[in-house]
Amino acid sequence: MNMNNVRVLVMLSFVVVGLIGCSSKIRVMPYGETKTGIAFNLPKTQFQLKIIYTKRTSENCKDKNSIKVEKPLELTPLVVPDPQHAYVIDTSKLEASFVETKNFTLKLNEVGCITSINAEMNDRTSDVIASAVKIPINVAKIIAAAGHKDQDAQCIVTVEEIEVVRIIDLEELEFNKDDSVYHATYSDIKKATSLFNGIEPDDEVKLEFYASESFSRTENDSKDTIPWKYKNNMSYIDGLPYRLPAHVRVIAKVSGHDTKQMSFMIAQSSNVCFLPFSSKMFTERKMAAKFSPSTGGLTEYEFSTSSSAQKLASTLESATGSLVTGVDELRQAKAKAMIADVKNENDLLAAEKDLLQSRLDLYKKQEEMNKYLLQQLNN
Repeated sequence: MNMNNVRVLVMLSFVVVGLIGCSSKIRVMPYGETKTGIAFNLPKTQFQLKIIYTKRTSENCKDKNSIKVEKPLELTPLVVPDPQHAYVIDTSKLEASFVETKNFTLKLNEVGCITSINAEMNDRTSDVIASAVKIPINVAKIIAAAGHKDQDAQCIVTVEEIEVVRIIDLEELEFNKDDSVYHATYSDIKKATSLFNGIEPDDEVKLEFYASESFSRTENDSKDTIPWKYKNNMSYIDGLPYRLPAHVRVIAKVSGHDTKQMSFMIAQSSNVCFLPFSSKMFTERKMAAKFSPSTGGLTEYEFSTSSSAQKLASTLESATGSLVTGVDELRQAKAKAMIADVKNENDLLAAEKDLLQSRLDLYKKQEEMNKYLLQQLNN
């Protein structure tokens, strides 16, 4: 057996075992601490309230002019980015020596919130979803009917329909706890009087919100429950943050009367979680996740892992056998040299020294490998 081949084989196993600590990971940091990478926001829910007022103007009539709500209120949830929860994915952590990230796919919607992610260490590709999220437009517009007139024998009544749109941010409401339920009221509607030439509407519109937690945000309330790690004065997690949806019940009232009860799942729960993901050397992992376009909640999760440590153990076993064979061949060469009185004793001694050192290196690496396998079993 060629002595150089034995040394190469042993050195190869030394390098492979020495790389066990290398890893590839999805590392996320708060936006304020870094701006290098893929920026995204957790979503939050706002509501678009649409009220259609019916304005009746009378001429020579006994009935007074009126501005009333005669059509059902429309309350639509909107998904918007939460500026209090802005993060950056550090893409440099996806690249590590001898760890190949074969596929990394991140899908965001048009408001900068993640809808799906694929991170794979193999050739499989899973489907990802793209969601269309309605972007709120904070405007109030007037839609006037074309001068429709109701006539009777004594008077003329002109009817107009005036549409008022308001965007409601739950964080701007004041939630108060009543037993185990938090309650807030939205009644900031009468600012629309400018649309009625300064006349107050006859009907007062209120929305009553009920939830299991408060969504009011104070200046010192970040509601950040992510278990951050800290290194070099920087906070990070090796995974992807997301929030659990929260339930909100809404009662719409017109002039004190309940007109509609509605239930919604919203995005800004205080329960922030994260999906951990990292792939170490000799480990093949895949993570795929999908998130609801309406609440940001996790709707689908797939995770698979396999280990190639057994292949490494086989390589070391093969290297050990080759080393023993090399020692036997060296002994035979020395015996033949002594019989033939060959004058290459120094070369043989040097080869024997190299083999002994290689055997020592291999035994050390086998011990490291055993410790690593034991650690994986304990984990």
